[in-house]
Amino acid sequence: MKQSYDRPPRHNLLQPSIPQSRSRRGFLRGAAASVVAIGTVYLAGCGSDDDTPEVVYAHGVASGDPLSDRVMLWTRITTGVGRVDVDWEVASDANFTTIVQKGTTAADIARDFTVKVDATGLQPGTRYWYRFAVGSQRSPVGRTKTLSVGAVAQVKLAVFSCSNYPAGLFNVYAEAVKLTDLDATVHLGDYLYEYGQGGYASGNAAALGRLVNPAGEIVSLADYRARHAQYKTDPDAQALHAAAPMIAVWDDHEIANDTWRNGAENHQPATEGEFMARRNAALQAYHEWMPIRTGADPLQIYRGFDFGNLLALHMLDTRVVARDQQLDYADYFTATGIDAAAFTAAVANPDRQLLGAAQTGWLQGRLQAQQLRNHCASRVDSCSPDWNRPVSSRLPEHAPAGRLPPPSLPWPRPARSLRKWSSPGSPFASRRWE
Repeated sequence: MKQSYDRPPRHNLLQPSIPQSRSRRGFLRGAAASVVAIGTVYLAGCGSDDDTPEVVYAHGVASGDPLSDRVMLWTRITTGVGRVDVDWEVASDANFTTIVQKGTTAADIARDFTVKVDATGLQPGTRYWYRFAVGSQRSPVGRTKTLSVGAVAQVKLAVFSCSNYPAGLFNVYAEAVKLTDLDATVHLGDYLYEYGQGGYASGNAAALGRLVNPAGEIVSLADYRARHAQYKTDPDAQALHAAAPMIAVWDDHEIANDTWRNGAENHQPATEGEFMARRNAALQAYHEWMPIRTGADPLQIYRGFDFGNLLALHMLDTRVVARDQQLDYADYFTATGIDAAAFTAAVANPDRQLLGAAQTGWLQGRLQAQQLRNHCASRVDSCSPDWNRPVSSRLPEHAPAGRLPPPSLPWPRPARSLRKWSSPGSPFASRRWE
């Protein structure tokens, strides 16, 4: 079934939009359609009677990184001018009769017209509603919640990972929106994928009306911004972001497949330039387009969230700051099979890093300081659950240990996909070898 973008996003149900004139409604409809078609665009200015620039909120609203007294608020303005003043307000009720916080910020071309506000001075464990406005042009309404303090009996989270736009519809987002008592949503990474049209898991993309934009693999800042923009035109993604605060970290595909600290499997310097330039572009777009609290060092996103005395959530970066390059079975093949001793020694090498000393020390400190809480740490190894089983469970029974099966024998699907083999009992997913 083809995804329709003409229906109003579900999050508009939280608050009816203010009436618009026929001309403005037509402008906004046309602008939104243009954004869906080509991603990040800048509109020709069409000033209103009070000289307020015309804007459209084609990418919805979002909140994220909730703490007990604050939460990040996000939207994106599509307009034809270089800078727009944007008002924001937080209310304790859906009708905005009681405004508890408000302010004004700016959207400009330097940040791709994304708007991020750290709304402070809020009460713990409290649900709030928020919205943005440029003049009388208001955004859809979002709903958020701060973290509780003290005794907490229950925490309810909706957890996601590996959301690949061309692979199918984001139905699970829509199902999560039906849960009205969520404390937060958690995205463990691969919020988007970098491949071009016809790439990984894109076989049904055309039939679904979900061909990726840009058409090619994303490499530059403009590319990553456009791909983020496309993902946030998805109505189910918009509804999810508007329904509850999101706590997110990146994995590899926000940059490129199998990213490690100095490179990635899906990066070819000869044709795609320096990896660090690509990485920095990807992470800049991520910070612009995600409702994440950005600190002085944009590379450091490991951070903690405490849900009262019940749960301590530790969001970890296992890709960018410290990860060593993944081991590859092919590097240990010999004429007689795999060099098991060398491979075992490499796996056990105490110098190999995943988190790095600084992040490990931070995590140890949080674990020691909060011994009475339940602890949950984010970690994405593989998006295919059965790849985490030993390869021996799928080798033909008579395949000799540590040797490739002959071409005449059927090759298991994951082996055909990854072309990596080991002796029986070794872990199949190379992402688990650190």
